[in-house]
Amino acid sequence: MAENERDLVADATPQVCFNLWAFCDPDTGLVMEIAAKRYVMGGSDREKAAVLKHLAGADFYSVERRFVPERFTLVGPSGQLIEGAVPVNDLDVDAVFAPLIVELAAIPKQVRQVNGRWEEYVPQVLGQPIWVLTVVLETEDGRLVPC
Repeated sequence: MAENERDLVADATPQVCFNLWAFCDPDTGLVMEIAAKRYVMGGSDREKAAVLKHLAGADFYSVERRFVPERFTLVGPSGQLIEGAVPVNDLDVDAVFAPLIVELAAIPKQVRQVNGRWEEYVPQVLGQPIWVLTVVLETEDGRLVPC
């Protein structure tokens, strides 16, 4: 099957998926907080992306926000160091979100009943997670506006 046909075929095998949010100050264009939420979904990549995009508009209210790792440092306009900040236009998702994705990617143990006996197991999921990034503008009056 050609790679582009993968989007057209529903796949019942579950895959780890993430909604990622970068909270941006609209005045400075800096991201200093991020958030992520793990899901496990079946379906085509196109279907999974559509569900993630649909949920991204409000689901960030249900997750804990984290600071951008301190190793991301900028020099401010007056020469001061700004730790834990990334310009939204230079956001490297793999680097900035890596610790959070690693933390959330592990599927928790489940309990199931097999032949009348309870057993713990970890559900098997497909390889690399897919993700959707949404930038959320945090306005001066405290409103959060997903873009």
